Amino acid sequence: MDVPAEPREASIVADASNDVPPLSTGMQVSYGFGSIAFGIGGVPLSSSLLMLYFNQVIGVEAVLVGIAIMVSVSVDAFTDPLIGWISDRLRSPFGRRHMLMYISALPAALGFFLMWHAPMGLSSGALLAFMIAMLVLVNISISLYEVPSLALAPELAPDYMLRTKLLAYRWFFLMVGATATSVILYQVFLRQDESNPLGVLNRARYEQFGLACAFVIFAAILVSTAATHSRIRYLYVPPRRPIRLHTELAQLKTALTHKPLLMLMFGGLMMGFGAGTTAGLVTYFNLHFWGLLPQQMAYLIAIAPVASLMALWLGPRLADRFSKKSAIIGLYVLWLLTATVPISLRLLGAMPANGSPLLLPILVANITLAYTLAISCHIILGSAIADTVDDVAVKANVRSEGLMFSTYQVLDKVANGGGAFVAGAILSLVSFPTQALPGSVSPGILNELALIQVTIVVLFNLASIAFFTRYNLTREVHERNAAILAQRRVVERSWTHEEQHT
Repeated sequence: MDVPAEPREASIVADASNDVPPLSTGMQVSYGFGSIAFGIGGVPLSSSLLMLYFNQVIGVEAVLVGIAIMVSVSVDAFTDPLIGWISDRLRSPFGRRHMLMYISALPAALGFFLMWHAPMGLSSGALLAFMIAMLVLVNISISLYEVPSLALAPELAPDYMLRTKLLAYRWFFLMVGATATSVILYQVFLRQDESNPLGVLNRARYEQFGLACAFVIFAAILVSTAATHSRIRYLYVPPRRPIRLHTELAQLKTALTHKPLLMLMFGGLMMGFGAGTTAGLVTYFNLHFWGLLPQQMAYLIAIAPVASLMALWLGPRLADRFSKKSAIIGLYVLWLLTATVPISLRLLGAMPANGSPLLLPILVANITLAYTLAISCHIILGSAIADTVDDVAVKANVRSEGLMFSTYQVLDKVANGGGAFVAGAILSLVSFPTQALPGSVSPGILNELALIQVTIVVLFNLASIAFFTRYNLTREVHERNAAILAQRRVVERSWTHEEQHT
């Protein structure tokens, strides 16, 4: 039979003789379980902990820490899309994605170990170079795992709602990993008691924490990658063809001019700036503004698995009941209130005083609601991005999930890094002292810090919501795209089966 040239160029399918089995609940959970590794790694890489360690413990100026994060993100802007592009076109016995995921384990573990062993006696310039080198090593290693893993989602779950559920499991396990790591960090390594009077300022405890992270991340990456290994035989295999620059640029242009994807990317960019600013300052607020002990901070973190379990139920249902666009906007508006109301009430004198038995329960309740709303929003946002990836695949006639997701992640990293830089700039602007013990910072500095932070977060997040309102990819469009991609797969399989018998 005659086969059109376009599908012939589009793919070679690995096991065409077998039908792809349905994605069982066990496989959905196994895929989601993989994000534990990223969750564990995300805690040490968070701008709040990096700022706390290098600024308050090592003594590096806050603005230099922000610069180091921004430089590493600039490197990511090149390496992440490259990793995504390679994973889209890689042919190996372990498929497009899994080979990169497996080889990421060792460098990621090494980078996390070295990150928390900053050499003593270095100048500010040398410490800046050390921070940049470690962040680049760790970010690239983690991207070797995270970009291919995330790019698996559209293939594993082509259904409009199933992919939302699949990504809900991913977010649930991500929060479990991040929460367990954070609780152990503050309740064990940085717990302030007679054996550790310095609390969060104890340099040796960070070194112990880095070693523990290195072992866990190495094991988690290998185990999580193996969880979806059995699906390799059913995944898309790219064709053997020479790389033509004009073809690659044309495909990239299709993606970069795709309006729904652009609206999600720019919305995520503004969201990331707000989140990065908040993350860079959250530990300062907990220790100094709210007067919490490190072990009390652990309660704010420990609630995340409960919130993620609620989001696992809530997110897919909201996306099914309303459009994904409406659900994202509604959840995001409510989250913004949780991020700003408690601080605003304190500035107005309407919150319980530090040390009050009411303060911690109020903060825990607020953060539980905030986590639930934020995770539900990100679950649906990830599903919407997967929909746009399919739309691009139809228009560009090539599957480039890795490149698309990595581009989105780069913008998110740029925004979070930019937010961290903004956080460092704010700390410098208000003359926040380095190596400051809780209770030693003047109320004037804390109130100025709070006022600036709330204003900036509101502005960034309102801009994000404005972009999300312009997203216009509907369920009907996705179902049409799914039908087209399914038909292409039938033709591709027919061609492959025919070629095998030639």
